Amino acid sequence: MKKVLIILLGLLILFLTGRWIWYQFVQSDEDKIRAIISDATTHVAQRKLLPLFKDFAPDFHDDHGLDLPTLQALTYRVFGRAEAFEATTDIQDIRIDSVRDHAVVRLTIRLFPVQRGVTGPEIFQAARRSNLFYVLFVRKGGDWKVLRSAHDPLPVEAFPASR
Repeated sequence: MKKVLIILLGLLILFLTGRWIWYQFVQSDEDKIRAIISDATTHVAQRKLLPLFKDFAPDFHDDHGLDLPTLQALTYRVFGRAEAFEATTDIQDIRIDSVRDHAVVRLTIRLFPVQRGVTGPEIFQAARRSNLFYVLFVRKGGDWKVLRSAHDPLPVEAFPASR
């Protein structure tokens, strides 16, 4: 029995180490960014708020002046009103500047609240806003983080300075 537990523990460690090596050294930057967006979409659909903001930079803000704490508070409020969400993202373009460690992603987000089994109107369309977003990712400490988001193309001033 002890031998079996040691073997299972060894396999678990091998699996986790292999996953970490894959993510850090083998997976491309574009794949990492796609995974962040896919994970965020899954978290929204499953109403998992705690992991939703793990890939946001602490100094995040959007084109309407929302900073990270305000966005989190607004998200908690919206999430409290629906039983579930139908969420989809469609990545239209990813442009990565590996010299300056930033990437701009153009994507559409479709978000529908579900209340008593009935799907409501799309949140962004109901607010008379486009569901097209431009998201600026920056590499911080080896990880990609969301720094800015906007409904219009990001101005050059939004980009981090060259290193």
